[in-house]
Amino acid sequence: QRGVQRYIAVNEFCRARLIEAGLPAQRVVVKPHFVDAPDLAPSEAREGFLYVGRLSPEKGLQVLQDAGLALAARGPSAEPLRVRVRVAGGGPLAPALDAAATQPGGLQRLGELPLAEVQQHMAGALALVLPSICLESFPRVLVEAFAAGLPVIASRLGALAELVQHGET
Repeated sequence: QRGVQRYIAVNEFCRARLIEAGLPAQRVVVKPHFVDAPDLAPSEAREGFLYVGRLSPEKGLQVLQDAGLALAARGPSAEPLRVRVRVAGGGPLAPALDAAATQPGGLQRLGELPLAEVQQHMAGALALVLPSICLESFPRVLVEAFAAGLPVIASRLGALAELVQHGET
């Protein structure tokens, strides 16, 4: 603590955790992540939702999968909603997502994509979905969505509750 002039946190949530851990509050400052804005115009005809990230349990993909299946099976009195959710990324849940993709409401897996392709999908989506069930600090994909002007739907958990403002981002 004596040799460090500043500790950098990526948001207020993380700053508070560092101070709780014993770092001096006056030396902990917030400097959010940033990226260059993509050189893409948003599509006029946006459709569907987009998830970009690791395909693992803590990222809340089961929550997203269950929501899609529930919307598709609304019951005999209601028409099923056809909600398209594209999923970019790789990880241990990829085989399970592929198996469920054939069901109505299943997620459409795109695989691992280079940044330029992710940005193209961002330009054409209605919103980015971040259904994490773990404490995220500041996912890079969040700031990429903000830079692309893409609205974000996120879990109200940890730093995501601070970073995603209802009706604004």
